[in-house]
Amino acid sequence: GTWAQSKCGQEWGQFRGQTRLGWAGVCSYRRVLEAARRANQTGHFFWMGSDSWGSKIAPVLHLEEVAEGAVTILPKRMSVRGFDRYFSSRTLDNNRRNIWFAEFWEDNFHCKLSRHALKKGSHVKKCTSEHAGRAGPGGL
Repeated sequence: GTWAQSKCGQEWGQFRGQTRLGWAGVCSYRRVLEAARRANQTGHFFWMGSDSWGSKIAPVLHLEEVAEGAVTILPKRMSVRGFDRYFSSRTLDNNRRNIWFAEFWEDNFHCKLSRHALKKGSHVKKCTSEHAGRAGPGGL
C-alpha cells in the first residue's frame, strides 16, 4: 500500500468521528480519497475542504463516489476599486515601506537587486531601471 493508505488506515481506526477536514494540495486530496476507496470507506466520511480541490475536477476525477457530498469553501473574491492602478504604479523608489516588495520585484522580473546575490554562471541578471520600463508607466 501507499503512504496515504497506510497512514489514513491507521488514523481511521483511531477516530470515531466521521468528518474529515482537509486543507492540502490537489495531489494530497487524491491520495486520501484513493486510500478511502481502497479501505472500502466510500460513503463513510463527510469531507470538508478548501477551494484547492472543491473548484477543480482533477482531485476527484474517477473518485466522485468517494467525494460525494463533500463541502468545500471558496472565499469570496472582489476587486477593490483603484487597487490595480495603485499597485501597477509601484516602483522600487516609491514602495520602500513594504518589506516584501523587493523580493516580489525580483521574482516578477527574474532579476536580483543586490550584486552580492548574483552567482557566477547564473542566468539571473541584476535588476535595472529597464525593468521598471518593462512594467509600464510608473512601475508594475
